[in-house]
Amino acid sequence: MRWVPLASIHLTLKFLGDVDPLRVGELAESLGDACKGVAPFELRLVGGGTFPAEKRVRAVWTGLGGEIDQLRELQHAVESAMVGLGFGAESRPFGPHLTLARIGGHLGLDRMRMRAFDDGLASLRYPDDASFVVDQVGLIRSQLGHGAPRYTTLAEAALGSG
Repeated sequence: MRWVPLASIHLTLKFLGDVDPLRVGELAESLGDACKGVAPFELRLVGGGTFPAEKRVRAVWTGLGGEIDQLRELQHAVESAMVGLGFGAESRPFGPHLTLARIGGHLGLDRMRMRAFDDGLASLRYPDDASFVVDQVGLIRSQLGHGAPRYTTLAEAALGSG
């Protein structure tokens, strides 16, 4: 299991795939417009699990609680803005989570032990101060290669700035 470095933990609102660098300005402007109508909100860490559920486990995650309706509003605004720019609509429902670890190879757990591992993650209890305020969104470039992915912030948009 490889832990995700703290600086690399993120919540994906919309994955765009390969994007022409000449479109960054347009994307940043649209992202800013999408964020204007959503006020800052608070989230907290809750539970956890692994995915995918039925195949070889690849990741360990923690869930998010708190002002989830506001998070869903933000995600919907970002999704709509990006679809308006020609990016495909997401077919899967939004599942807010933070990836904590990635698993390479075989974890070596049979199905019964894997279920127990998942049950233990689901019952995680975080301290009351395991919360954070969401007040901005970033347009992030991810670069895959050898080792951990590298993330570069190309633009940021403040929530409720309009």
